[in-house]
Amino acid sequence: MLDVRFSDWIQKGFELFVNNAVVLLVGGLAALAISAVTLGLLTGPMIAGMAVIILNLLDDRLSKPTLNDLFRGFDYFTATIPVTIGFYVLALLAFLVNYIPYLGQLINSVILSVGIATGILMIFHLVSRKISPADSWKSWLEVFRANWGPLLGFYILALIIGGVGLLACGVGLIVTAPIYLCILGTAYISMVKQSAVL
Repeated sequence: MLDVRFSDWIQKGFELFVNNAVVLLVGGLAALAISAVTLGLLTGPMIAGMAVIILNLLDDRLSKPTLNDLFRGFDYFTATIPVTIGFYVLALLAFLVNYIPYLGQLINSVILSVGIATGILMIFHLVSRKISPADSWKSWLEVFRANWGPLLGFYILALIIGGVGLLACGVGLIVTAPIYLCILGTAYISMVKQSAVL
């Protein structure tokens, strides 16, 4: 069982963002703009680029990342295709499930929080360990299955923090999306250290 520390992961992720706000805000803005202009087709490489930046910031042995590191995400273009396709499927599924009376919103919150977090964690795994999403998704689902209660709570809370920016007509995502990625990056490092299957 993982030691899932909501407050610890969120606090460390938020501190990481505050201490490196410039590169994360500019990188996040560029990543969101490129993803939006390409209708989500480059979402995978942009998340990979942000993962490169965040993992560098989490490792004191590495030099401080720059905006150029965002574009290193294109090195993972082919490998991130399964996650990009998965996000499209997730969006379609969420749209359809939303029509289920009464339970649609609840089911959607679970599907979106678990699906988005799992996809992003697979990209962090790809950048950190060079293990493709296609090879690592079963491991991540096994980690979730074995720790579904606390991880579901964490995923939902992290998604709420990351999604608050949507309330500001999407403009707030420039700030909240990098915070969400910092929180998941911090959680990723902790989960890998604790889990034998990752």
